[in-house]
Amino acid sequence: MKTIVKQKSAIQQVRELSESNMKQVCQYIGMTEELYCTHQLHEYELFLTTMFSGYPVEMLNEVRYSSLMAGYWKNEWNWRNSNDFLPLAKDELEPFMWVTKEGVLESYEPNEWNVGQLFQEYIWMNSCKKLMNCDSFMKGYNVVLKLIRESNKKKHENINTSNT
Repeated sequence: MKTIVKQKSAIQQVRELSESNMKQVCQYIGMTEELYCTHQLHEYELFLTTMFSGYPVEMLNEVRYSSLMAGYWKNEWNWRNSNDFLPLAKDELEPFMWVTKEGVLESYEPNEWNVGQLFQEYIWMNSCKKLMNCDSFMKGYNVVLKLIRESNKKKHENINTSNT
């Protein structure tokens, strides 16, 4: 009898990576998972309310509650954790030793100051102010906005067609 191994879906793999990254970030900077999620949502809300400042709240809500926008935000957050923050945190918080030119053994031991600096770096990497000035992030954001508009336009067309 053959054993069938069920492959994880791409979505499941992304969710697991995201959860693993969250746990590593929390461990490195002493943040709870609840605070991590609260911070992520706060920056999401701050980003969108800033981007839609002066526009009707209906426009904001159309994007705010879109699964496309939420997915983009979470995927980008996860990407920054994987590629920017976690490698930096590992380097900063791992003790190491080296030998100087004079042959003296030196060592580096991370301390609370290093953790504090990493915490500030993490906050900055994911801040809406930084992201609004990041060309690649904003390019992706504009693609997502276009997809949301197209999707909503099709929904409205289908509603209008079914009502006639």
